[in-house]
Amino acid sequence: MQEDNFLTYSDAVKLFVEAGLSDGTFRRKVKDHPIRNKLPEGRTRGALYSEADTRAALEESRKDKPALEEVDINIASTKTDKRTKQKVNTWIFRRARPGDTQQMYELGERIMSRNGGYGIRPEQLAPYLSIPNSEIGHVLVNNDEIIGYFTIVPLTHEQLMQRMRKEVYIADFPPESLPRFEPGRPIDCFVWEIMSEPVQKQVGQYLISKMLKFFHNLGKRGVDIEGVYATATSIEGINLSRRMGMDLMDLPEVTRPNYMPFELKIQEKRNWITRDYIQGLRSYRLKQDRLQTTEND
Repeated sequence: MQEDNFLTYSDAVKLFVEAGLSDGTFRRKVKDHPIRNKLPEGRTRGALYSEADTRAALEESRKDKPALEEVDINIASTKTDKRTKQKVNTWIFRRARPGDTQQMYELGERIMSRNGGYGIRPEQLAPYLSIPNSEIGHVLVNNDEIIGYFTIVPLTHEQLMQRMRKEVYIADFPPESLPRFEPGRPIDCFVWEIMSEPVQKQVGQYLISKMLKFFHNLGKRGVDIEGVYATATSIEGINLSRRMGMDLMDLPEVTRPNYMPFELKIQEKRNWITRDYIQGLRSYRLKQDRLQTTEND
């Protein structure tokens, strides 16, 4: 085989991770020898892996992997017993406040620490929730306990690309430097966090349905969103990003198995995530056109 038929470890693992498989699956395939590897001449580390063998092992692993379940965003259509429906009726969904940051941190830390991650500290999040009429955070509350939340940050495209390239983090942007969720210049949205206990699937589904409604409302208000962006650092995050119709960005300088930058061109790609936003924005623009026509008559 020619040299260009071999992949570095990072590139080989990336193929598996993009397909929703783990780096551990790749290592097992190497150990079992369906993937040939070799060391470059004169080196003792940095093995290269046969691309043909890697892709063949990937297809074999895909066949063995059960199909992913689609996210059910219609909470009313799920089969639930009366007790479960009563629980949903006690939930309160609202904008996050500075006083919510400790509970949000504790929930995020509990979930993220299982995969070696961490929650956003209260002192980092509070300034963004303290912006007048802030819409960056939204929480789902049951009996005064936060059981889920999401944070979505409006950014200029320059700010967004700085974040995706890992040149800065969200907490590095002063709150006053952020654009607002309002008509005018186009913005991008960075999904900072979506948090709920994985075992509480109904909470996650409900939270996603509320996030879609939030985007729909932004569209009806004329907020011109060009792209929605997220970074995935786990298999679960990668799978969720793909189910949301997001595409992996072409940023080879930062893309790793544990850091996958995703984007969704929300006005160009029509799917279950973007549909209501596109409809809301179109209605807003039609209304503005009618008002402009009336003023000119």
